[in-house]
Amino acid sequence: MQPPTFRSKAFQVPFALWIPLPVRLSTVDFLDLDLDLLELGGQVSWAEPLDLSKVQDYVVYLGNSIDRSQLGVAQNSQLDIRAETPTGRFESLLVYTRSSLAEQSSPSSLIFQDNEVLLNISFYDLDLDEGDLGGLANWSGTSEELVLEYAVYLAEICEGQERNDTSDTSDVATWENSTSPDFCNLRYIDTVNASEPRVQIPAETPKMNSTHLAVFARSALVEQRTPSALLFFDASASVTQLSFADLDLDVGQLGGSITWQAADTAAAPRVLSYDVYLAPDTAATQRSRMGSQPVGQEALVVEPETDLFEFSYIVVFTRSALTEQTTPVGLHVSDTQATVENVSFIDLDLDFTDAWGNLD
Repeated sequence: MQPPTFRSKAFQVPFALWIPLPVRLSTVDFLDLDLDLLELGGQVSWAEPLDLSKVQDYVVYLGNSIDRSQLGVAQNSQLDIRAETPTGRFESLLVYTRSSLAEQSSPSSLIFQDNEVLLNISFYDLDLDEGDLGGLANWSGTSEELVLEYAVYLAEICEGQERNDTSDTSDVATWENSTSPDFCNLRYIDTVNASEPRVQIPAETPKMNSTHLAVFARSALVEQRTPSALLFFDASASVTQLSFADLDLDVGQLGGSITWQAADTAAAPRVLSYDVYLAPDTAATQRSRMGSQPVGQEALVVEPETDLFEFSYIVVFTRSALTEQTTPVGLHVSDTQATVENVSFIDLDLDFTDAWGNLD
């Protein structure tokens, strides 16, 4: 019996087909143009790999070390993130390349900067009437890279909210936007370019119920939802103790000294001078100028035989560097008269051109 014969046979061992996934991206760039805290908006971009043959698209996420949330899918090297996208608990942007087979396991990433505009606002009210505003508002504290322009409003805190400040006598204040109250009844003032962070509020702008000056920054993407705001001080300064004693004894004519006391309010330092007029009433919509005096000279001399005309009031306006107040302090004029009556005289001197006797 012959032993069995063994013959060799070649077997083909199947091998795993390896398809390389796209490589990691070299750079990721993002500038947040949503100017509110804890919100993002803008365009995220990246440099594509040199070999695009296996790249189907890119998947972008917000993420951290343990979790992620998809923002979108891009076919090219950029993705627009809509304004007011919440940052949530995330701190990074993650960009994955994806082939037809799978998404890469190690993304390119960027720790983003959540940009927030906080402004230091100042406003010095130079309209000296209570309930009226006027003067220059300006602000600082941001970069022109982010902001294109500012929209300025007068505003009031919505009903039911408490103010987180204690005084309205400061001309400079900054709100922390993350804790700023909600504002209602916004009244538009102006929009200015970011290169000129100031606005002139016209004299006699009604304050109404407004308590704050609110400035919203606008980027190329969106206007911020939470403004920087200043609790403004409504300046009011009028003279006190206005008095006048007429020493001209003729009817319809005045003479003497008008005196008054300087304003005794917190806004008194804003008064530069006083304007004095004759007027038919305290509203003084029609008036005749008598003179002007600088602060420190709270008196005006009225020359004798100054005609009263149809006027019956002396009114004094305070004036600031911006304007004259519109509501003066008035005093009703007492036109002093001293005319004798029933004058009689009998001449007892009989010579021509001579007179002698009793004048009664």
